[in-house]
Amino acid sequence: MLIPLLLVLAQDPQQAAAPAIASVEVTPASAEVQVGHTIQMEARALGSDGQPVSTARIRWFAAGNGGTIDSTGVLSGGFIGTTQVTVVASVPGSKNAVGKATIHIVPAPAAMIEFVDGPSRIVAGTRLTLMAAAYSAQGDRRSDAVAFTSSNSKVASVAPDGRLSALTAGRAVITAKAGTASATLPVEVLTNTVASLRLDPATTSVRTGDVVAFSATAVQKNGKDLTDVATRWSIAGGQGVAMISPTGSFVGETPGSYTVTAEIGGRTADALVTVAARKVGRGFEVLGRVPVSQRAAEVWVHPDGKCAYLTTISDRVYAIDVSDPRAPMIVDSMMTDARLVNDVMTTEDGKYGVFSREGSSNRKDGIVIFDASDACHPKPISAYTETVSGGVHSS
Repeated sequence: MLIPLLLVLAQDPQQAAAPAIASVEVTPASAEVQVGHTIQMEARALGSDGQPVSTARIRWFAAGNGGTIDSTGVLSGGFIGTTQVTVVASVPGSKNAVGKATIHIVPAPAAMIEFVDGPSRIVAGTRLTLMAAAYSAQGDRRSDAVAFTSSNSKVASVAPDGRLSALTAGRAVITAKAGTASATLPVEVLTNTVASLRLDPATTSVRTGDVVAFSATAVQKNGKDLTDVATRWSIAGGQGVAMISPTGSFVGETPGSYTVTAEIGGRTADALVTVAARKVGRGFEVLGRVPVSQRAAEVWVHPDGKCAYLTTISDRVYAIDVSDPRAPMIVDSMMTDARLVNDVMTTEDGKYGVFSREGSSNRKDGIVIFDASDACHPKPISAYTETVSGGVHSS
């Protein structure tokens, strides 16, 4: 909406004299609107005497993320973000005046809860920390604190923050609640027959960013494996930063030596992970360049290596022939109704591609799918706009 707004601001019709507008009062100047809800905004053009200028024409504009506004000042919350509302007031023969407001689009109340990797079978003596997330009816993640309770604290007790202790064989139902939303997790606590744990791999060396999938197996006193039971994972040692998921996936963000510990029913096993720096430094040589008239955004090279796609902070995607890297050449383009084209990429076989866009004139943003079988002459074939009217940044 910035270009239409600039055009309006540039207008200064020289017609019959009319009361000059000194300021524009926008109400509310700041507010919160839930996703899926609307708010009626009001604007008044005021003269230098503070009185309303009844002949003023009022026009509404919205920029930024989250909301849209119509010609009557009704703002609709589309998705989480911040929307800057600009009101332009004008009368013939006088300069335009501008008023502004900031509207924050926030998630709707929690409508559902989801457990994150919630366990179903736990060996007595195991301690775990449960995790659950709250979501609005529209699927937006909320930051509400989730409180946990147990239907049978003699079998499995749980603190409000999710710290669970499996005490004795039996069954219990764990409830997670945030506001009026709740979810349940049935758990079975098994008799503790664990004699030892087997951890795989026992030792490994990786680079930063590599994922190590650990698996822990409980060995019972009779020598048989006890499968499909919850494991508590932890990391110790090292001066760096690393994390491990509830399912045993380890990632080291910085170099160092880390001890990964698995615990089932009070029995533990350790593994050593040595994380080395990822050596990605290498020089590069500029072979060629191609000038473009629009501001460039993202680039993607077609799998055939002969053509590259360059998106713009505008309304087009350039197709660039890079078969001769010393003389790249724009050979085609895909035009689209947008102010900003973001990511672009193709399928691995190079037959199809997709790019995302924002700021279309009809508010139908979303993603565009194109035929990339003729790499340097791509053709848009369809678009998806149903649930992404606010625009898509990453594809």
